[in-house]
Amino acid sequence: MPKPPKKTESTAKTAPDTKYIDYKSLSSLCRRQHKFIISLMNKAEAIDKQTLLISKNWIIKHREVVGKNTEWQEAYETLHAAYQDCLKKNDEFVVQNKELKKDHNEISSAYLQQTFGHIPVRKFEEHNRKTMEKKIKKKIN
Repeated sequence: MPKPPKKTESTAKTAPDTKYIDYKSLSSLCRRQHKFIISLMNKAEAIDKQTLLISKNWIIKHREVVGKNTEWQEAYETLHAAYQDCLKKNDEFVVQNKELKKDHNEISSAYLQQTFGHIPVRKFEEHNRKTMEKKIKKKIN
């Protein structure tokens, strides 16, 4: 049969008769508690100061970011308005360019008909290219 385990003796100190506490030990306990509470209060004040500094820095940075954000939004709005204006002007210029090309073709064909009679535009372009080549050769030589 196995043996029952031995009972271990408690190593914890038992408090002496706590019915009466002497003034000296009570005073010592109060001083230690007072020092501990004061140290906790000092730590809390230091933490409050750090949090206040962090909060002030955060508020400053937040205001800077908000200011930059509003500047960027305003700049974006002006750029967007300028971009839309540019698109409108570009559409207008495309229409004007088509009209100018049409007018130019009409003027060119009228000039060709009056100058050379009824000849195709291809022959006119060949004639201009040959004369330009002759002029370039004369300038080179």
